Amino acid sequence: MAIRILYVEDDVASGRLVKSIAEKEGYIVDVVTTGRDSLKALSGAPPDLILTDLNLPDTSGLELLPKLREKLPEAPVIVVTASESIQDVITAMKRGAIDYLTKPIDLQRMIVSLANAVKMMRQQRLRTEVEEAHALEHLVGSSPSMERLRELIRQAAPSEATVLIVGESGTGKELVARALHYASPRAKGPFIDVNSAALTETLRALRP
Repeated sequence: MAIRILYVEDDVASGRLVKSIAEKEGYIVDVVTTGRDSLKALSGAPPDLILTDLNLPDTSGLELLPKLREKLPEAPVIVVTASESIQDVITAMKRGAIDYLTKPIDLQRMIVSLANAVKMMRQQRLRTEVEEAHALEHLVGSSPSMERLRELIRQAAPSEATVLIVGESGTGKELVARALHYASPRAKGPFIDVNSAALTETLRALRP
């Protein structure tokens, strides 16, 4: 499957050039000219990786970068800058960019950067698949309801939303909570098990 790139660039000539060269390398390239349009594009055919100029007509690329990362955290971002300021590059890297290109773009350097980004993306996807498989392996059973449960965990795990798990005592709520944790981007952090029943009693005891 071809890799889809989103290029956020208000310079029409630069957009056309990058699109032409990248498509010759086998990529699919969508070009948008504003930060607002880039965020809209994420809800259509989501890109596998993103290039964004740091100087856009409606926003700074440095302000756009964390928004892109929040909406599509698995997509590597490469920034493009005409500025000679190394501070902008450092800030972009701190906000999640994996590489940068300077204008006028060195096309051979761009091809290498794109290839590195694709390699990183594929490695991350493989790690995610392995972690997800490990997280779900303790949920045994092949009934339709268990398959539905696994699918719900896969859908909810990447989200930052709070998940409420309900069920009778002994039905495996903690197993589901652990599976959600280890299938999520937070899997490298600790899973903290809090006894809510004991917590409730403690809170009651603290009441005046």
